[in-house]
Amino acid sequence: SFFLFLLLAGSLHAQSTFQQARMAYQRKDYEGAKGWLTKELSEISNSTERAAIEYDLGNCAFESGAYSQAIWRYRRALAAAPGDPRIEFNLRFAESRMGFFNQMATDNEGPWSILDAIANRLRISGLIAVQIAAILAGIGYRKRRLLCAVFLLVLILSLIAGLRAWSEAGSLPIAVAVILEPKVTLRQEPHMSLSGLGALRAGTLVEIVEKSKTWAHVRTKEKVGWVLCSQIGLVE
Repeated sequence: SFFLFLLLAGSLHAQSTFQQARMAYQRKDYEGAKGWLTKELSEISNSTERAAIEYDLGNCAFESGAYSQAIWRYRRALAAAPGDPRIEFNLRFAESRMGFFNQMATDNEGPWSILDAIANRLRISGLIAVQIAAILAGIGYRKRRLLCAVFLLVLILSLIAGLRAWSEAGSLPIAVAVILEPKVTLRQEPHMSLSGLGALRAGTLVEIVEKSKTWAHVRTKEKVGWVLCSQIGLVE
């Protein structure tokens, strides 16, 4: 059987809560261990300790076969302890069990869309410059009808391209999250009555653009839409 780099055996504190969690884990009572660890997590603020507990929770989820939950917990652990090779190893292994390979970057690695959004905004700035140049050139050559027509065409095309680039730029993400349920419907608007745009698999990493108490506006590399907040796990 494949050996996971478990922190449960070596990094849990000597306090009774951790001892109870370790004993439950060794009995393969993963739900029991999860209960003890979750209780302790609510009282921990130190990032190193939070990373260890999230990692242990990920191991419990993995051993239970809840791979999307394991992915979520490992990503939370990695956010608290960036670059930890044990966490990264287990995360990639859990993702591979779900059929994911080279999923998009986590928050600490820099979401892909930040670079895309910056590139789009630079493109918008260039288009604005073209529009200004077209207007100035049109004024300078207002007596030459053909040139004026060309400059007007350039202005119209750059306006259309600018509007398209602005819509593509969208908003920068406020957080990342993991889809936790087996099949989550992505909706065009935050309403259950509307038809879906498609489905997102459990374990998929998404970026959150905006969020309310009930709905989250999310995007992947291919899709943008709304999902219920209860269907995702935030990576902090």
